[in-house]
Amino acid sequence: MVQHSIKLLMIGMDIIMIPSLAPYWSNTQSAMMQLKSVLLFLKVINNQNRKNTMKTENTYNGWTNRSTWLINLWIEPHTQSDIDWIKDELEEKVDNLSNGECVTDKILADMIDLQDINWDELKEHIETED
Repeated sequence: MVQHSIKLLMIGMDIIMIPSLAPYWSNTQSAMMQLKSVLLFLKVINNQNRKNTMKTENTYNGWTNRSTWLINLWIEPHTQSDIDWIKDELEEKVDNLSNGECVTDKILADMIDLQDINWDELKEHIETED
């Protein structure tokens, strides 16, 4: 006999009850639908918590947030065309992941939030360097 359990997941101050996927594993398509629903729900909660965190924190290493800081750290854009290039590249990569066949690619695409990057701040930074 298979026991069906309820899992408690704590995200920030929210406690979420997630039913076990075990009863759906006999039907892979149902399991995938259930998993997608859970992941979408977690993404929404994560985005809400991230927004709440952003209100209480001012910066990340002097930048608006970690995403913007990472672009500057890895790419070190010196011109507007550098910024345009990395923005286009990232959008294309995320699009390819979300349209891929592999479920883990789709999960990664859902986890990446390009809207979080403050492109205007990067542009201002290159203008002040000149």
